[in-house]
Amino acid sequence: MDRFSKTTEIDTAEITAATMEDNAPKKSKATNVIALVLCLLIAIVVWVSVMETDTEFEHDYDDILVYSQSNADAPIDMVSVVLKGARKNIVDIKADDIILVVDSNGKYVAQFTNESLSGLVLSTNVGSNGDIVITVISK
Repeated sequence: MDRFSKTTEIDTAEITAATMEDNAPKKSKATNVIALVLCLLIAIVVWVSVMETDTEFEHDYDDILVYSQSNADAPIDMVSVVLKGARKNIVDIKADDIILVVDSNGKYVAQFTNESLSGLVLSTNVGSNGDIVITVISK
């Protein structure tokens, strides 16, 4: 084997590799932009569907005022409560929006002080660990 035959083999291999690279499909910028926009749209749809689901959500509130049914002028106690419900129903509720009224039998009834929340239906119970649980049933 002489010196020229080795050079020819190497050159042929290099040319073959270069030719294969040139035949590979090239992605255009438009294709990349379309893929990026499509991924962004899918992400937005998934995010909105997760945020709008009616999965159970809980929020703890401290220092909720308790009033007596017979004397609604002055609070008699402050308690902690757990508010449960669909995230979209309870996400904007603040501690100042909630009061509890206790009747003569010791049963708690939750009420909202904010008129914009008056459309919510509430159920008030005492949990197994003694916590007061307010469940937002619907809006």
